[in-house]
Amino acid sequence: MSRMGFYSICLLLVFEEVFFVKSEVMSSRDVIEVKLLSDFVDFHKYSHVCLVKTPEISTNSSNRGRIRTQWETQMFRFLGGSSNAGPYTCVTDVLSLVDGGLFLKTRSLPGLEKEGDKAPIDGSQGLLVYRLETESDLKWFRKMFRGKTTGYHWLLFTHDDFFALLKTIFWPISNKVTVASMVDSTTDWKLSEIYQVTEALEHRVSQVGRWTAHHESSGNPKTFKDTEDLPLKDRRKRSFRYGMLDLPDTDYTKRRINLTGLHLRCTTVEQAPMAVLKNNPDGSVTIIGVLGDLLTTLREVTNLTYRCHRVKDGGWGSKVKGRWNGMIGEVKRGEADIAVAALDITPERSTAADFLVGMLYGRYRIVMRRPSSADFVWTAYVMQFQKNVWIVLGITVGILMVSMLLMSHWSRTEVSFSVSDVFIIVAGCMFGQGSSIAMKYTSGRLLLLSCLLLQILLMAHYTSDLISGLAMGPPLPSVNTIDDINRNKKLTLGWRKGSSLGEVFKTSVSPTYRKVWTKVEETNMEPLTLSMDEAFSKVLEEPYLFISSEVAILYTFGQDCRVYILPTSYFPVQQSFALKKGSPLIPILNKVILDIWSTGMIDKWKTKWSPATSDCNILETKPIVLKTLLTIFLVLASAMAISVVFMLVERRFKKGVSKF
Repeated sequence: MSRMGFYSICLLLVFEEVFFVKSEVMSSRDVIEVKLLSDFVDFHKYSHVCLVKTPEISTNSSNRGRIRTQWETQMFRFLGGSSNAGPYTCVTDVLSLVDGGLFLKTRSLPGLEKEGDKAPIDGSQGLLVYRLETESDLKWFRKMFRGKTTGYHWLLFTHDDFFALLKTIFWPISNKVTVASMVDSTTDWKLSEIYQVTEALEHRVSQVGRWTAHHESSGNPKTFKDTEDLPLKDRRKRSFRYGMLDLPDTDYTKRRINLTGLHLRCTTVEQAPMAVLKNNPDGSVTIIGVLGDLLTTLREVTNLTYRCHRVKDGGWGSKVKGRWNGMIGEVKRGEADIAVAALDITPERSTAADFLVGMLYGRYRIVMRRPSSADFVWTAYVMQFQKNVWIVLGITVGILMVSMLLMSHWSRTEVSFSVSDVFIIVAGCMFGQGSSIAMKYTSGRLLLLSCLLLQILLMAHYTSDLISGLAMGPPLPSVNTIDDINRNKKLTLGWRKGSSLGEVFKTSVSPTYRKVWTKVEETNMEPLTLSMDEAFSKVLEEPYLFISSEVAILYTFGQDCRVYILPTSYFPVQQSFALKKGSPLIPILNKVILDIWSTGMIDKWKTKWSPATSDCNILETKPIVLKTLLTIFLVLASAMAISVVFMLVERRFKKGVSKF
């Protein structure tokens, strides 16, 4: 439905309520309240205003009911002439708000999509106006001021004597209620706010603004005292059609960062350097590191207190068989008030808890064991050429041997060679030793020169790679991406239990990521670890790769040259603390954290706690260990053993021949 259509419905409803009401003279206070409301709406530029009526007023035909309706009529007229373009006015019943939301009574008007006989309107973008004159009004207000209606903008008209009764209501710290009450005359009004840090703590009432009507004779406001409860720099004083308004900025969080008396139960998990946990005698933990500094600053700024404990199951927060585990689970179940960790903000987690503003930016890296000489005991002297090169080389040597054998038998000028002679000649050439058997003619010499030329080229490439390999160590792994890991059936990729990575791999539409999750499921979740120490052991001892946040990877593995951190990063994500769904503390803590972030302190703490990583690519000469040369000695010993066997066979053969 269009906005113009909605305006028309609002107008019809209001006039339906007031058009046939007998006009009566309004009191001076009623007139002033209407003028104050008009200026208040102009100041904040609300998109719509809704006047809330109690059931007694809606149905009562008494004089008080008619006067109240007259007051609403006057309010509508003044708002219609407001300088703010576009505000529209409607009248709603208290019962509509008690029912759980803001609804406009439609009386079955045509062209309006109905929900029964009511249609919803947006109460969070406009202003609700209510008059608190009697205990009955207060009773109805208590019924409707709960749940999401506590987040609506309210303007309550009352008097100072009524403030004591207002303290019988719970006012969440995130409420957006302004209370207007007379000071010493009908033309001078103070504007106050009332809130509680928690339901168990005391009410805090502070005057945040003032409104004074213009004198009819001069058109200028009279002088009034400054609003003492609010610094001058946070206020805006402006003259409007009917009076002068002195009000603070609309961001109420600036005025409510004092959380004295608030005690938070904190759940956390170790993740250096973000959160390093130190055990206390009473079973709690002290958080040091980046988040420890942030939590300490929050305490100093807001005066809150907290007590932290390790999350019971060691998890971060994931949904398993319909139940949330880890820190998210503890917050959701009310076992903790806040989860202090670099928690990834994901859509699924956001259904179970609310996050503070994303104050950290994270991404994920993969780490694996760096190859060592011990991994190539049997291949240290053949890894210089790829498998297909060795195959081509073997075929070439075989062709040379056959060619030389045929040439010696077919040539009329060359001495005929045996198979063993040909093998010795070619082997001598390939190892750079030549042969004592002379080639007397051109065909044989050309074959011998070809064999020697092949040996020179092969030896140049082979020895250069061998020398550099012995000096610098084995080459880096050929694994660079998750695709490479999936192609190697011997490798396994794992992560910490309860982290958001399980959700990413499980729900991803990418076949590559889904394959990772399938492989983990097939192994009964064995690749998942509970701590970074466990992950470190698995990386060093198994064909295992570990993926975690870049900060944790660099802190845990960055100084150890036994591991290799893959160059590709994955899953950029914002991270923050988590609180219970709908917590009124979120806007306040967000304000404080944004102020801290804007000073650059978070980056400073990250630099302070992040150790320098080692450059494992720097060339260092190290003594060659026995394992590296073991292959050579094994080949030498094998050759000696084979020669002894052949010697014994030859001796036995010669003895047998001599008997005959």
